[in-house]
Amino acid sequence: MMPLLYLSSDAIAALRPDARLAREAVEEAFRLKAAGRTRMAPKTAVALEGSDVAMAMVGMLAEPAVAGVKWVGVCAQNPAAGLASINGVIVLSDAATGLPRVILDAGWITATRTAACSGLAATYLADPNSTTAGFIGCGAQAHANLDALRLALPGLERVRIFGRGEASRARFAARVTDLGLRAEITSDPQEAVRGMDVVVSSVPPAPQFRSFLDPRWLKEGAFVSAVDLGRSWHQAPWRGVFERVVTDDTEQSEALISQGKLLDGGPFDGEIGDLLTGKIRRGGGASALLFAGTPLCDLALAARIESLARASGLGLELPR
Repeated sequence: MMPLLYLSSDAIAALRPDARLAREAVEEAFRLKAAGRTRMAPKTAVALEGSDVAMAMVGMLAEPAVAGVKWVGVCAQNPAAGLASINGVIVLSDAATGLPRVILDAGWITATRTAACSGLAATYLADPNSTTAGFIGCGAQAHANLDALRLALPGLERVRIFGRGEASRARFAARVTDLGLRAEITSDPQEAVRGMDVVVSSVPPAPQFRSFLDPRWLKEGAFVSAVDLGRSWHQAPWRGVFERVVTDDTEQSEALISQGKLLDGGPFDGEIGDLLTGKIRRGGGASALLFAGTPLCDLALAARIESLARASGLGLELPR
């Protein structure tokens, strides 16, 4: 019997997974989804204090044959206490026997699989000659999305940065510079959007949050990845600006729209899997990825990390 494995954040970091591994795992998950070889249940959430929430995300993949759940808490006040705002674990079970195989810290996987969705969509929807990117928000998602976009759009040269925290802006700008790109910090969100080939918004939730980005500021042909459930963007002009709006899972995204948790940016033109199969192609106008986050990507990436860990002999074996 395969031992039950626990992989902490340190153990995962020791495996040195990267954006390319995440990209490959996420792409495979969407190919399986497009072929009807996945299953997924709606997110289940319970309210915590204030606007905080804990949720379970459940799914199954045919390859590798695993079922799993990501249990995650989203707590907006955590950063003030020196904690990440999103924390959780992923549990994978064998799809044939139901036996749990591995428990993984969800931090790196959550950030990187989300960014991989942005990069995958950018490959098909952004101008392949893109040289500029605007980032609204400078936290973990900004760093992960920068890595994913550099894979998708190797011609990137200039990054414009808008964020509310001086320290996070400085850290992100230093990372941009270290990667050989030109970093430009601005205090004007309009300047961070206008003229950019690609825009990534990853602003975390906060009490009494109000949208502040107008999609009419975008250049023609721009690509937007609304990592933050679209909360940063004004609702009224959204759909009139974009020629294409895709999501990761239409049913899940429409459910979140009805609950008021995702920008009402539909109707969707299709899903990321439709980009992979050629059902949807890039046009000449602006396009956007507005997505809720599917557990299929978490499970696919978790399975690849489990495989690396078992091959390397890393992780803590737990008694059953």
